Amino acid sequence: MNYSGYMWQEYDEALKVAQISEQYLKYSIAMLHTVEHHFYHALILCAIYDTGRNKSYLKSARKILKKFDDWAVLNPANFSHKALLIRAEIERVSNGGWDVAELYARAITSADQNGFIQIKAMANALAGNFFTAKKIEVAAHAHFNEAYYGYQLWGAHGIADKLARTFPAIASKQSVISNDKDATSFTASSRITTGAASSVSGKYKSTSLDMETIIKSTRAISSEINLSSLLQKLMSIMIENAGAEKGCFIRLVDGRLLLEAEGFINQKEVTILGALPLNNTTVPESIIQYTARVGESIMLDNAQSDVRFWDDPYIAAVQPKSLLSMPVSHQGEIKGVVYLENSLISGAFTPGRLELLQLLSTQAAISIENSLLYSSMEERVKARTVELSLLAENLEEANRLLEEITLTDALTQISNKRHFQQVYENEWSRAVRSGTHLTLMLIDIDCFKLYNDTYGHVEGDRCLKLVAGALSSVVCRAGDLLARFGGEEFIILLSNSSQNEAALIAKRLVDSVFELAIPHDTSLAENVVSISLGLAHRAPQKEEEPLAFIHDADQALYRAKTSGRNRFCV
Repeated sequence: MNYSGYMWQEYDEALKVAQISEQYLKYSIAMLHTVEHHFYHALILCAIYDTGRNKSYLKSARKILKKFDDWAVLNPANFSHKALLIRAEIERVSNGGWDVAELYARAITSADQNGFIQIKAMANALAGNFFTAKKIEVAAHAHFNEAYYGYQLWGAHGIADKLARTFPAIASKQSVISNDKDATSFTASSRITTGAASSVSGKYKSTSLDMETIIKSTRAISSEINLSSLLQKLMSIMIENAGAEKGCFIRLVDGRLLLEAEGFINQKEVTILGALPLNNTTVPESIIQYTARVGESIMLDNAQSDVRFWDDPYIAAVQPKSLLSMPVSHQGEIKGVVYLENSLISGAFTPGRLELLQLLSTQAAISIENSLLYSSMEERVKARTVELSLLAENLEEANRLLEEITLTDALTQISNKRHFQQVYENEWSRAVRSGTHLTLMLIDIDCFKLYNDTYGHVEGDRCLKLVAGALSSVVCRAGDLLARFGGEEFIILLSNSSQNEAALIAKRLVDSVFELAIPHDTSLAENVVSISLGLAHRAPQKEEEPLAFIHDADQALYRAKTSGRNRFCV
């Protein structure tokens, strides 16, 4: 298969060639042509999908990846790097997360270890594109440099020249490159090394920073949403990788600089200080303020000799040799300042290290912003939860009161007819299932219409309250129910009572009202308020209607009234 179209990024033309090549695959089974076809076909599909988002292309690429995964199990030396690179490209165009960087690194390592210098160069070029899209220029340049040297070593000088024209920061072709076509390593005078592609010649000397450190550090910082944990990780990473003895993070809050975290190289953990005001005993306040105000990094190889800050009280007292004060910005807004120092070595903070710290500070600014948003959201959620909890309590109380209102007679404060009906239906069903007895008493105040006509409705209401109170004093067992049934009528439901017990309770009820001695001149029972009571007692049967039981109690009440009142009948 002619793969030059892919290498020159002429993807549409490359796809046409791949489709023609596919027609002849049946004649070249188990030949190298088949592997090369599938490999470049998958990469072409990913490249075209990235521009047009045709889902069928990505689906086809995944099918090809399955082939390489299977082949890699049988022959990892020849197929692992290809499978890893295809997977990296699929993940890049479909997800684009930081796991893609690790896939590129593993593909580079596998290709390097097994002598596929062209695939190593290609993987570095693709990784460079990935980091360019992520706006991590230092990492992108490192990978493009690796790709440039790899293409030169492979003999693809045209591709290397195109890469150099596209990315001018790449080292020139005159860099030290081995002329031995069989060489398996290449060198450069200055670059960032990729941890996954570390098997370079001993002639190579790195003067910058490890790409693996960048990836791991960025991932560690970006994974934190708690501000304290984020600052601990950030300062630990910066102190360790910058060559600092001490590091501090100062956050800018509403125009005030507050000391949030402090760490030392010889301590295991960074101390979270909790937004302390700046003071000249901890950091050089004038330098921190300058960095926060101007938004520029200050890197001093010998802080005591700089005329701008030599009179700062902290510098005069501590006399640090090397010092770095660096702004942490997000979307053009200063979020804080990272301060690092080394009191033992002059020039401890090199430009190469500064590059890494700037990368980390960019990610830190984003993560700090996210953590503050999360914290603010968390506080709002807590406040809202408290509000909802109080609302729920109030609602529960309101519901209880509402239920109490709907089930309680407003005048007498005993249960109303609705409540009675609910309880009665449940107790009737339970008694049918268990075969137990129920007692029902229907009560009427004797001659109450005459009482109202004689004494008025206000006194009539007072009479109803007093009668209800007297009845309540007798019907007080758990499980028994007294309710106002309507007008001057009351109803009582007793459970688990024998007929004799029910009769005794009925007599006490009649006597308790009579003993109130409420005057009633028009009464036919000794001129005081009295009641008549009808009692029904039975074990309910399944085929009976609950209303029949109430009808029986009503019949008994009628007999009590017609036989002289102030009495009960069964």
